[in-house]
Amino acid sequence: MAQAAQEKEKGNAAFKAGDYPTAIGHYSAAIHADRTDATFPLNRAAAYLKLGKNEDAERDCSTVLTLSKGNVKGLFRRAQARVGMGKLSEAQNDLKEAAKLEPANQSVKQELSKVTELVQKDSLKKPKAAPVDVSSKPTPKRRRVPITIVEADGRRSTPAPVDAPNASSSSAAKTVSKPAPKPSTAEAPDLMKPVSSRPLNAPANGTTPSTIPAPPPKPAAQPVPKPSSFKDAKSARDSSKPSRVGGGIFRASGEHTIFKTREAGQPAPAKQDTAPPNAEPVAPPPPKQDPPSPPPAPAPAAVPAPKIAPPAATQISVASPPVKTKSPFTLFDFTRAWESASDPAARFALFSQIPPAALPALFQTSLEPALFVEIVDTLGARATTDGKLVAGYMRAFSSVPRFGTVVRFLSRSEKTRVREVWGALGVGAGAEGVDGGLPPQLEEVWAPVFR
Repeated sequence: MAQAAQEKEKGNAAFKAGDYPTAIGHYSAAIHADRTDATFPLNRAAAYLKLGKNEDAERDCSTVLTLSKGNVKGLFRRAQARVGMGKLSEAQNDLKEAAKLEPANQSVKQELSKVTELVQKDSLKKPKAAPVDVSSKPTPKRRRVPITIVEADGRRSTPAPVDAPNASSSSAAKTVSKPAPKPSTAEAPDLMKPVSSRPLNAPANGTTPSTIPAPPPKPAAQPVPKPSSFKDAKSARDSSKPSRVGGGIFRASGEHTIFKTREAGQPAPAKQDTAPPNAEPVAPPPPKQDPPSPPPAPAPAAVPAPKIAPPAATQISVASPPVKTKSPFTLFDFTRAWESASDPAARFALFSQIPPAALPALFQTSLEPALFVEIVDTLGARATTDGKLVAGYMRAFSSVPRFGTVVRFLSRSEKTRVREVWGALGVGAGAEGVDGGLPPQLEEVWAPVFR
């Protein structure tokens, strides 16, 4: 209870200072501490109204009226929140109830008069819709079309309408028959008289007399033999519907070349250039002549070939990066073959199939320290016999992505084995005549090995 009172005092101080969000926070803490006091949600509703949060203010005022029935401040503030939400009739009811509880409250009277004016203006804006009479349904209009029935002998009959006012059920079935008028020879023929091409009632003998002659029967289609090859199908298609070719070449200068339309397979006519009407005749170009051949040059005197000294032995340089090429294996195939070959000679034969420049493409970012140490041990066994090849592989490892990270994960014993291979190649602490310092030609990625 004491904590709720302290939070309430802090909320009141923040409310007076105009810090409404902080006031809401303190009032909420007071509500959590004591939910039976109606003062806390009432004060928080006032802070919500200052921030324009009408829905939250209405909810808190309803909580106040639940805890304290007939709370005038709760009714007044809920009416303000409902006016902001557009609930004018509900706000008017809250203010009327507050006016009954405190008739001398001037604030309630003024607010009630304002809300009453708003309700009246709103009722004038919304015209009342006319009540719809559901009981009386309009009678649908029906259109009567007379139908005349023409019999086979020419007699006409018109049935009486069923829904006629003076028609009965017995008279509805009766039909009014009129004899067909007999046209005289002096009168013009009746063009509107219906004429049937066949009798409506078939004769008893089953024959069907007809005034229209039957069309002649169509001749049976001859079966088309199925072509045995594509050449036969093409020739059959060309013979049935020959294709035509033609066209021309149209130039911006006006000198067009027009090809006469001909059937496919016929020889093409000679090309004819269609020149403009007023164009001058153009002389044909002279025939091309081959240029005279130059006289043969005298044979040069024999010059002795210079003596080329044999190339000097190249010194192993660790800093020269290899050119990247495509690996003949995938890393999965190489790892599976490497694990199956336990003999160092077999492993060296497998590894020597991969060019040194293809190591970056083979390992990419998946080189593991354990696999690297096994490869170094295999290379170290052949360092004395195949030193140049082993040195090329050791140089190429520095171009493998993330190789510096692989070197840093090596243990001390593994780093010692790598240094021994470099020493067998004449580089580093294992070489003869070297004091053990880091050689200047060694790349930066190999530096952790010599530390």
